[in-house]
Amino acid sequence: MPLSPSWAATARRTGLVAGILAAVALVTIALLPSTDRPTPPAQAGGTGAPAAAPRPGTTAPVPDSAGVTLDREGWAAWSLLDLRTGARKGSANSGTETNNTESMIKVWIGADYIAGAEDEGRDLTDEEWSEISDMIRYSDDDAAENLWAARGGDAAIDRMITECGLTGSAVSPEWWSYTQITAADAVTMLRCVLARAETSSGTARLVAEMRTVDPSNAFGIPEALPAGTPVAVKNGWTLQDGEDLWHVNCLASWDHWALSVLTWYPGELGQDYGAATCGDVTRQLLLHGLE
Repeated sequence: MPLSPSWAATARRTGLVAGILAAVALVTIALLPSTDRPTPPAQAGGTGAPAAAPRPGTTAPVPDSAGVTLDREGWAAWSLLDLRTGARKGSANSGTETNNTESMIKVWIGADYIAGAEDEGRDLTDEEWSEISDMIRYSDDDAAENLWAARGGDAAIDRMITECGLTGSAVSPEWWSYTQITAADAVTMLRCVLARAETSSGTARLVAEMRTVDPSNAFGIPEALPAGTPVAVKNGWTLQDGEDLWHVNCLASWDHWALSVLTWYPGELGQDYGAATCGDVTRQLLLHGLE
């Protein structure tokens, strides 16, 4: 990973909880058992999260309507959107089952921050652009935390759901990386940002950053596309120790397509397993033909 994980948000919250629990324990130790609720540590590409929401069952290896078959451990969903026509293809669960966004949502955090500056009628400073660039190109969690907080925290995620018309996503209070999103909503969110880029020079610059992400961040979909294909990408990846599950999501746009692949699976399989799932979906779609 190009950068070390962000611990700032986690430290603030766990530090406060630990302090309160310690004080209570000193007063009531004879009456109450001590409790501990550690927060899973962060990985580059996303932050640790509170206890996980119930997860859907594992994906069965059955071809979907687009001819894509996934025979993988864990769970996966994918959605392909034709940006010209709005036509969609996707796994049967693409609009109904969610995963943590992890760092995929940094695309929106950047676009929302830029929109805020535009509403104020001001240009972003070099320092602000540096944070946006680090967040997109290197998946810097500290930068994402700063930009998200500056736009009201959870209010920024509420705007994503409302302004982009998402139908299967939900805020996870105070945890941007744990926002729940469907594969269909992920490509809808990306389409929303790409549409803004047509009229907003700042958002266009954000999309340009997505086309120059660090190579270590450009796994999955870009690796499966023909060599030299211009592609805008923002992936998300985190090993959630509390679940012992890797959450690996891929989000990319090329030509007139937007594709998302969301996965989770046993932690022992490693990050590359999820990247391979993203690449597998992409190759099968290319094999069956994209018109």
